[in-house]
Amino acid sequence: MELLKIKQIALIITHRCTLKCRLCGNYSPYYYPPPHFSAEALSKTVQGIFDIVDIIEKFNINGGEPLLHPQLPEIIDFISSFIDKINIFEITTNGTIIPNDRLLKSLSFSNKVDILVDNYGPKLSTKIPEISEAFNGANIRHRIRTYYGVDTHCGGWVDLSDLSKKYTIDKDIESIFLKCLLNSKLKCMPIIDGKAYVCPTYKRCKDLALISDNPSEYIDILSDAISVSVKKEQIRNFYNRKYFAACEYCSGFCDDSPRFPPAGQLGDNDG
Repeated sequence: MELLKIKQIALIITHRCTLKCRLCGNYSPYYYPPPHFSAEALSKTVQGIFDIVDIIEKFNINGGEPLLHPQLPEIIDFISSFIDKINIFEITTNGTIIPNDRLLKSLSFSNKVDILVDNYGPKLSTKIPEISEAFNGANIRHRIRTYYGVDTHCGGWVDLSDLSKKYTIDKDIESIFLKCLLNSKLKCMPIIDGKAYVCPTYKRCKDLALISDNPSEYIDILSDAISVSVKKEQIRNFYNRKYFAACEYCSGFCDDSPRFPPAGQLGDNDG
């Protein structure tokens, strides 16, 4: 049987964060309290993923700020047993937390590890030099992605915060889904609480009850009621649809979407 390969997944391990970014693509500062998943629950999810998928081009650990998770080393240790099925193992961090020795030891398990450090400027990402020094000292590959000033990555962030209903005609909804980079190019499935979604906006719309709970529009990794073979088919066909219900509420993450300065922080009166 043909191997099941997928391009990217982003395992959301916590929505706790050291920053409160107004345009957070995962909506982390808008959850009260921020969801936080145990190492045990995440290990079950990881096992479930690799029961289904044969190869993942990029396995990303994300948040929130994943380095806030006290069990991150244990989570990495568990994922390391599946490294033969992963081409790149990545963690995205925001430049505010220096990795400790225990975490560095866990991250040293493979040359497939590639840490992505987002730099939001010296006022926010205050630990960039120390973080880089720690990774260099442990011979762990990492990249600093500039998210401020004239060299801002991709020109800035896209504003996906307005979840008012925008489309009612099928062709308009189809058009935005076709243009959306999350569908057309990136194809990165966020895995949140044991379920794979097309994007964080879908999960947010579901949490806000803007759309109904439709099991045909996400993949329940941990469900015992669904066979592994059916889950494989669900993943193979995941993007072969005209659109998802949440697309009616989203302006899309597109090449021509307006860009905004990254990491603008929520004030005490925002929410």
